Amino acid sequence: LDGRREEAITSASQSPDHRTDGGPSSVLCVACETVSPIATVSCPHCRGALVLNGRWLLERRLGSGGQSRVYLARDRNDGTRAAAKVMSLDRAREWKNVDLFRRAARVLGHIDHPGVPHLVEYFEDERPGLVLFCLVHEFIEGRTLKQLLGEGERFSEAEAAAVARDVLAILTYLHGLSPPVIHRDIKPSNLMRRPDGRLVLIDFDLVRDVLRPDGGSTVAAGTPGYAQLEQFIGEAVPATDLYALGATLTALLSRKEPLDLRTPGSQSIDFGRHVNVAPAFAAVLEKMLEPDTA
Repeated sequence: LDGRREEAITSASQSPDHRTDGGPSSVLCVACETVSPIATVSCPHCRGALVLNGRWLLERRLGSGGQSRVYLARDRNDGTRAAAKVMSLDRAREWKNVDLFRRAARVLGHIDHPGVPHLVEYFEDERPGLVLFCLVHEFIEGRTLKQLLGEGERFSEAEAAAVARDVLAILTYLHGLSPPVIHRDIKPSNLMRRPDGRLVLIDFDLVRDVLRPDGGSTVAAGTPGYAQLEQFIGEAVPATDLYALGATLTALLSRKEPLDLRTPGSQSIDFGRHVNVAPAFAAVLEKMLEPDTA
């Protein structure tokens, strides 16, 4: 995007031009992110359709990461808000990323748990020169744990234990499915706290619902510091998510990235000098952060 268009997007998402009666007064183009009046049918800049799949209007970008962008979307039929995650084929660095995106949609479509966003629909939008992969799920009101850390929130041992209980309840459900569903990317930015305090696990882009990679191939995936070594050589087991949860709890308690707590020359996370917790809780963290899953 050029500077003028980026400025227009920012001002449109923050200005009083957005109505407060439950509906937007402008719409964002999914292809070029040009802002147009709500009644506009096609983008005046790229001529693309502004209504996705005959249903969704994009209000503003909520975030971006990797090869996809997330938008606040609204159902033009009943005004329901949703989160639309969109990846374009030209942004996918390899076809495997498209496979992962489609897999996330397939897996979410079979999950029914209050700690996981409900899938509304998945569709692919083809237009001249552009192919879009679109995953629309329930809009989660709240803040991620990473945002809360950035805003200065400090997590006590009791609060970290509450996070552990909520996430373990979600993982018990996911790992109990047949075959088990392994998230593979648990970290503070993928855990959202609702206004009522409940946690929701988001971003299933790296999810795996088989214990071995397809066809025996290996795929490196995960976030350094939160992923065990075996994950980066394409292997993942339920214990992989437990390790990531342990790293997340350490990050919340220490306000440091797990990579910064690594013992030089090893995979061990040395959190002892950086957190103040009871011996029993420290023992649980040590067990979760054991590099060897055997």
